[in-house]
Amino acid sequence: MKSIPLFLTILALTLTPALAAGDLPSPADIATADKEIRARAADFSAAWQKHDPALVAAFYAPDGDMVTGQGRAYAGRDAIQEALTAAFDGGLKETAFLWTVEKIKLLKPDVAIVDYDAQIKGSDPNADPLKFHIVAVLVKQNGKWLTQTTRGINYAQ
Repeated sequence: MKSIPLFLTILALTLTPALAAGDLPSPADIATADKEIRARAADFSAAWQKHDPALVAAFYAPDGDMVTGQGRAYAGRDAIQEALTAAFDGGLKETAFLWTVEKIKLLKPDVAIVDYDAQIKGSDPNADPLKFHIVAVLVKQNGKWLTQTTRGINYAQ
């Protein structure tokens, strides 16, 4: 019977460093990430309004990817920039992108899953905006939150 408490003590001492290595976010990490990610979302919307594909694509990690609500997939920042170039020269030429952060789940101090409600508005004030949901994984690299992946989900109109 004496071996069970000893075993539990050894197990606890063994697991403590492993749990610490998991790098769970602290309340301060969560508050900071929330503030930074919400600011980054506003910056993204402002960049979109400039219709500069390189500026918008720079919000993605170099190896980031994007799947649109229509199911089109783009892998890598360069492919995302190329898709944005075509979009800004075409149907998204005079659009505004607006989104609202609905939920942030901080997995680690430098990894977050973010849910956004978004819409793209055209130049016609009478037209209904395209509304959709985006689920994204963001990673913090060199002090900046970058999008690793996004998945767009169109809402039925």
